Amino acid sequence: MSAQEIDEYLEGLEEPKRTTLAKLRQMILDVLPEADQGISYGVPAFKVRGKTIAGFAAFTSHLSYLPHSGSVFPQLSDELQGYSTSSGALRFGVDEPLPVPLVKKLIAVRLRQAFPAEDPRSAPPETASPVAADLAGRVRTICMALPEVTERLSHGAPTWFVRGKSAFVTLWAHGHHDHDFPHLWCAGPPGAQHELAAAEPGRFFRPPYVGGRGWIGVRLDRSLDWAEIGELCRDAYRVTAPARLSALLDR
Repeated sequence: MSAQEIDEYLEGLEEPKRTTLAKLRQMILDVLPEADQGISYGVPAFKVRGKTIAGFAAFTSHLSYLPHSGSVFPQLSDELQGYSTSSGALRFGVDEPLPVPLVKKLIAVRLRQAFPAEDPRSAPPETASPVAADLAGRVRTICMALPEVTERLSHGAPTWFVRGKSAFVTLWAHGHHDHDFPHLWCAGPPGAQHELAAAEPGRFFRPPYVGGRGWIGVRLDRSLDWAEIGELCRDAYRVTAPARLSALLDR
């Protein structure tokens, strides 16, 4: 699969179908920035870890959103009032883009179906601990105060994004892989990871996957200085956000 396949699909459409579906494509990518894009069974599809989460198609007199599951629409019956649907397609006008909130809900339902173990609503009582909830609440307060930040699960962990696209902080409240303690992954300025890990190896570390890009692992099972954690999150935002947004923090 490749994004170019969808580019070519859209280029082959007449207006206003092309523009309407291009907008839908961007909505999907805003929610699923790491999705694999391509053509599946002749129409555009977006996959996460091998599972198709969303898609769309153009027809003679209408367009369709494809959830790739027959049980998505029943969970959104109120939101879909006024739309024509079948078990596998939501039909809409060629010049009537779907609302962004509806697309987000469609994708959220499909993600919960595709990855049920990552749905926080299904977490067993022993994992939905007050400590984890408090950590998430504090980090959320810090990150959501920054300009144009959104939150969603990424690989099962609360993650904060700039404009829905670029992650800058992830919270592993129950640990992750070999790091079985609560911690953050924060994007870091050049050299910060090495400097912090060398100075305080008991608090800071190089995380897996993102460590090669300079991200910083921050332990949350020690005495916490939330002012310092706030600065780390804001530094992560600064190195991720466009310059115009970063400049807003200095006002």
